[in-house]
Amino acid sequence: MPIWCLHPDCLESEVTFATAEELQAHMVKAHGAADLDDEVSIKTLKAMKAKFSYFTHPSSDTVDIWRPHCTKNAPNAKICKNLFLKDKKKKVLVLCSALSETNTDMKAIEALLGVKNLRLASTDVLMEKLQLKKGGVTPLASINDKEKEITFVFDKAMLEAGKTQDLLFHPTSGNDCTIQLSASTLLDYFKHAGVEAKVVEFPPRED
Repeated sequence: MPIWCLHPDCLESEVTFATAEELQAHMVKAHGAADLDDEVSIKTLKAMKAKFSYFTHPSSDTVDIWRPHCTKNAPNAKICKNLFLKDKKKKVLVLCSALSETNTDMKAIEALLGVKNLRLASTDVLMEKLQLKKGGVTPLASINDKEKEITFVFDKAMLEAGKTQDLLFHPTSGNDCTIQLSASTLLDYFKHAGVEAKVVEFPPRED
């Protein structure tokens, strides 16, 4: 399946490439994009000899903005959302990854971890602890958690879906690229980082 360049300058001419590497070379040369060969999460996956792919696209800091790029480049993969949370006393930091359609009920995470009053953490804390920018939260930043201060939580439904369909996440560099990998590769990545994620079963979404 061809990979589309979704930069505004290329949309009308429908520029496509055979591989993610060809697309990235085009993005660097034609649009001044950063070279992803040195991007931490991509570099780590390559060092692991893991099976994965990636595609670049315009900056997408919400799932709604991100979704069209995912649908065009990876129509059979599952989009995942990510929440960076803290408790009221700022003693607990949590990064929760789930399917975009999952009902990420805070009470389920609080019960799992034995904490109360979880809420979104500030962008300053996000940058300080995981070197991530606003709109680019990703579990692949586990490789940056050198002090093991973050509790990572995975949606059980996400891991189940990831057995037969690839999962989509941003790399650690930002929200203008998407990494496509299986749940097995994600878990291997965490093992490589020396991090064990907790798994939560969220309640079904109420209609």
